[in-house]
Amino acid sequence: MKRIQDRHGGLDILVKQFRIINDRPLRKCRWRIRKRRSRQSHRHIIVTQKAGAILRNGGRIINMSSVSGQMGLFGQANYSSSKAGIIAVTKVSAREFARQNITVNAIAPGFIDVE
Repeated sequence: MKRIQDRHGGLDILVKQFRIINDRPLRKCRWRIRKRRSRQSHRHIIVTQKAGAILRNGGRIINMSSVSGQMGLFGQANYSSSKAGIIAVTKVSAREFARQNITVNAIAPGFIDVE
């Protein structure tokens, strides 16, 4: 972010895409809490925080979520919960950045057939 600030004088838009995929039914999930993993799973919050310091007045933040975060699909406990978390962080960020006239939105696409 410092390089962006130095080179361009700030940031107009931030688009973020993070994913956690390890599909399996909830009863077969292995849950381990590690400091390193926790830091990685909160990376999207840290990026928002750092970008917020250099976003220009009227800037935009777009977070990529998923319909899975709204529906809670079978076999996707960790993916669905991470995408639901992104929706929640989007709502909080929108309130906090409103004073700077920065809008924060989440895009939650449905299923896309790709190769």
